[in-house]
Amino acid sequence: MKRIYLLFSLAVLLTCQVAVQAQIRRLPTVKEVDCNYFREVGSVDDMAWTWWFGPQVWSCDDYKSKLWWGYTSARGYTGIAEYDATDGTFRKVHLKKCTWNDDHNNSVVVMLPDKRVACIYTYGHDKSNEVYVRISTSYESIDEFEDAIPIKFAGTTTYIQYFYMNGKHYIFTRTRQDTYKWAWTCSEDMVNWTEPVEFITATNKRYYIKLQRVTDVDGVIRIVAYGHPTQSTDCRIRMGFIDFNDGNIYNKDGKTVVTRLGDCFDYTELDVVIPNEEGKVMRLFDVAACPKDECAIAVASFTKDIKTDSRYLIYKNGNIQDITAGGLPFWNYSVYLGGVSFIDKDRVALCRNDGLADYGTDYVELWKFKGGKWKKEKCLHKEKVGEKIIRNLRPIVDYNGRYLLWQRGCYDHRKKGHTFTLEAKIYDLKTDTLIR
Repeated sequence: MKRIYLLFSLAVLLTCQVAVQAQIRRLPTVKEVDCNYFREVGSVDDMAWTWWFGPQVWSCDDYKSKLWWGYTSARGYTGIAEYDATDGTFRKVHLKKCTWNDDHNNSVVVMLPDKRVACIYTYGHDKSNEVYVRISTSYESIDEFEDAIPIKFAGTTTYIQYFYMNGKHYIFTRTRQDTYKWAWTCSEDMVNWTEPVEFITATNKRYYIKLQRVTDVDGVIRIVAYGHPTQSTDCRIRMGFIDFNDGNIYNKDGKTVVTRLGDCFDYTELDVVIPNEEGKVMRLFDVAACPKDECAIAVASFTKDIKTDSRYLIYKNGNIQDITAGGLPFWNYSVYLGGVSFIDKDRVALCRNDGLADYGTDYVELWKFKGGKWKKEKCLHKEKVGEKIIRNLRPIVDYNGRYLLWQRGCYDHRKKGHTFTLEAKIYDLKTDTLIR
């Protein structure tokens, strides 16, 4: 009888194992990569990113069809991930172990003119005075990287935005001393960098800037600035321009000089382009790459008590256009929402929530401006949030416009810190295919 019971138990156990295995999602092959700093078998699970970095996603269709993006992990590793469309494999390379895990520790990823891949990152969220540059030893490859090149700034660093203009590489980062400032440095070879120059500041305000290239004038960058929706007294959206050709910083009209490039000015000297609705605050999402005389800025508007539905809006050439409801803000400490990312000035990818019972349903969608209004083009993914509070957020469109990435997972609402469990979702906009 005992033998029969054991055989029965074994059969049940095997049946359960088969059932569990059938539910497990099979991940693509993962390769081990030696990055001269840290070696680990990686996957595209456990990775996060945030706003105020750029570019974060870069595709290449030259020798091979590849996609790279920057990330940071829940264990505090910052690095670069790769999807190789030729064989369907994924891998990631840890480049730096930060002082603590934080979704603001991800890296900028770019392909250089010589086809090598560069990653730019900090040591953490206001944890050191350096920005680091690492360049791959081979073109279109993340198999191996050269040693990190440190660039020292006057204050602790967070966030990075990169541009290649007039044959030079430019890095912008936020620095923190007694106040928050932003500074830039440039290089002709990505190795030797000029002394960083601080150019924008704020007095006792927590604020952010999103920089974006203008498509018709090389050497000119659009500045879009605003204060944190709950930790600043002013979150109106302001705009100006940096002109590296004549050394001036201009106001929103592109003609009125605010100051010279070597002088540091307060961001409130830039004119407001998007005022707050009465009783509401805003969160800045993205800025489109446009000609200098055009403009497209994506924001969310919601009440400061974060108890009412948000609206996703586009500011375009002086007009404010309504897209759709975005849902309730979540992870209340920093007031996150799903997000909007430009494919071009008339087309966006967005993550939103319907705000219904049981945390509602998340949607990842493409929207297009047509016939004088924004219309939903396609729903790429939808998912009930549920009791585990699985969210879909922070869409980012590839620099070259082929891929869309977003995060799927959760933040721990019970903690003030950055405790998260997130994975990358990838959609091929060219072939209309969900990669993973």
